[in-house]
Amino acid sequence: PRSRSAGGPRDVCLAIVRSINVDPKMYRLGKTMILLKREVVDGMERMRAQLLGGRARVLQSAIRCYLAKLELAHKREVRRRYVSTVLLQGAFRRCSARRGYAATVRAVRAAEER
Repeated sequence: PRSRSAGGPRDVCLAIVRSINVDPKMYRLGKTMILLKREVVDGMERMRAQLLGGRARVLQSAIRCYLAKLELAHKREVRRRYVSTVLLQGAFRRCSARRGYAATVRAVRAAEER
């Protein structure tokens, strides 16, 4: 891939080094590679970690939010089913109690008629 700058790879390397304010004594640019002192490499690694760490936090936060919403929706569905079951059980028990009461009333009235 070609770089956007008018110069070649050497100019691109120089632009990168200058953009992060590296002292010229801390690096040397050769024909095929750039040699950086340990302090420069450590500083670049810190910058990289800070940049990627911030993005990772944003992604983790978004994923946690999404998973929390899924869990809440699941809990609401379970709760809805539970409430529906309890209401159905209540209706069945009322109906059963009414049938039992009606049978008792019929038995008492039949006994009174004799």
